Amino acid sequence: MTEMETLQSEVEWTESLPSTLRVEAALLFSTAQTTVKRQNISDLLPNVDDWSWFERQTLKHGLSALVHRHLSNYNDEVPDSLLQNLEQQARQVAFHNMRQTQELLRVTKVLEANDIPVIPFKGPALALWGYGDVSLRTFGDLDLLVPYELILDARQCLEQDLGYASHKTFVDGEAQTFVDTGMGWEFIRERPRSVVEIHWSFFFDIYPFALQPGEVWERHVTRIVGGQPVRSFDTTDMLLYLSYHGLKHRFGALKWVVDVREWVLSHPEITWSVVWKRAEEARCLRAVHVALLMADLPQGKPLPDEALREARSDDRAAKLVKQIVDGWLFAEPENSQTETFEDVWFHVRSCDRLVHGIPFVWHYMKLGGQSFVQRLTGN
Repeated sequence: MTEMETLQSEVEWTESLPSTLRVEAALLFSTAQTTVKRQNISDLLPNVDDWSWFERQTLKHGLSALVHRHLSNYNDEVPDSLLQNLEQQARQVAFHNMRQTQELLRVTKVLEANDIPVIPFKGPALALWGYGDVSLRTFGDLDLLVPYELILDARQCLEQDLGYASHKTFVDGEAQTFVDTGMGWEFIRERPRSVVEIHWSFFFDIYPFALQPGEVWERHVTRIVGGQPVRSFDTTDMLLYLSYHGLKHRFGALKWVVDVREWVLSHPEITWSVVWKRAEEARCLRAVHVALLMADLPQGKPLPDEALREARSDDRAAKLVKQIVDGWLFAEPENSQTETFEDVWFHVRSCDRLVHGIPFVWHYMKLGGQSFVQRLTGN
């Protein structure tokens, strides 16, 4: 791309940005990162009018720990009640996450000892290897990738050796049928409560995401957590997964934007030519573009120029970002339900090629019946 083309793409991207954000939303964006520009926060704070809205959105987007970390430096400008609530929530998140990290190490150690390899992703693994601090990202269960052929062995180990119980009850051969048609299986331990979800696939076939678990296994790496070796997605595969996971949910929680942002910034070794190639093969190039543009919205440490140049050259990705932020991101719960038709077309337009959206459209045509077909065809 020439210098003039680069400038033009940046102008087009700037013009496609959300028109205006209320100051409370801009403040939330500014705090949605591990490293902030303090001047940005200082400039915004005097103009905040609705702290109640800000607190609701902080909770909705899973950002209580990050927001508390940054706003606790502004005692004179932030309401005491908000800071107290955020501190309490941040403490709860930290306690939960530390306990879950210990449980992750226990579970992976026992499974691996039983010759069942597992790759943790999301949860403590993402908090540690993306954010650099397990206390800064909210999460619930522990997600583990397990080879398809070892799913039933993993179930036996979780139930007999680790004190978990399946959230589903099966008879005869129903468990194998569930594995053959599903992609994840939850196991619950009540005291202390913990949920482990084992995965052997990422998304249902109606989605175009084509990164296969076998590829992740071939490229996976080993990292150290608490002195214990733990398997991990390779850096690029994790970026592809985070990008598509966020897009699938229309980045409805800002923490999914932070996931992408912090993963990119904490892994400067990323080779972007490899990212683009692998994303094309996995049918998620536009998802990565959207994810990077969303991750660039918080004004802080800049993302790599090479990544942003590529993402900003995708006009459709920029329009999707605008639709997400203007339409859905900060909608209040009672107004956040989107019509199926609009949801379908968002996902179709987010595909690298429109033909990749056919399974998704067909799925919702079957669910929506005649009314959906009429809206689809305009008849």
